[in-house]
Amino acid sequence: MSGFIRFIWPLHLTRNSHHTTAPIVEGSLHKANITGNHNNSLKKEEASVTLSVGSKVMYPSQGPCLVGALVEKDVAGVPVSFYRLVLLNESRSELFVPIEKVANIGLRPLLQRSEIPALLAQMMQASPSATDWKQRTQINLKRLASGSAFDLALVVESLTLLNGRKPLSTREQALLEKAKRLLVCEIAEVLEQSTMAAEEQINSALKP
Repeated sequence: MSGFIRFIWPLHLTRNSHHTTAPIVEGSLHKANITGNHNNSLKKEEASVTLSVGSKVMYPSQGPCLVGALVEKDVAGVPVSFYRLVLLNESRSELFVPIEKVANIGLRPLLQRSEIPALLAQMMQASPSATDWKQRTQINLKRLASGSAFDLALVVESLTLLNGRKPLSTREQALLEKAKRLLVCEIAEVLEQSTMAAEEQINSALKP
């Protein structure tokens, strides 16, 4: 598989993680029900996601992922079970997340097809934005980390509007591009269309 592999290590094993030598082996099918926040600016609701082979989930700040089989690896002599997640973008990168850490990283189900119109409609409305760039950046970083598609839409809408008034800083431009890329990937997966078509829908919603 192309792309790269990233391990999300348990905190108590981080210091000794460089001692790992055992190969990764396929494990048995494993399911976990994770409850995470699936919210917009007006409403918060609990969404349960089941990690099973072939299911798709949204990984905050990373993007939509396909869940692979459970794998095991020795970490400093300690056997650790990982979920293998494959990013559903051009990189096809693999993320290995310890079972014990899954509940804390904010995985959520992908949006429902019926939620896409509301997501696009939100980007058609101007939202208030902090005038101080430091405060604005902190707010948008929290939105990005939340994993909520509606929070990502707020980042994209507010920074696109600001960019129309004056050039964004390098950091805010990077935030805008990342938030938009994550939205494009999720919409494309949900609607089963190309990323180009998904981006065109977002651009259309952002037009004044």
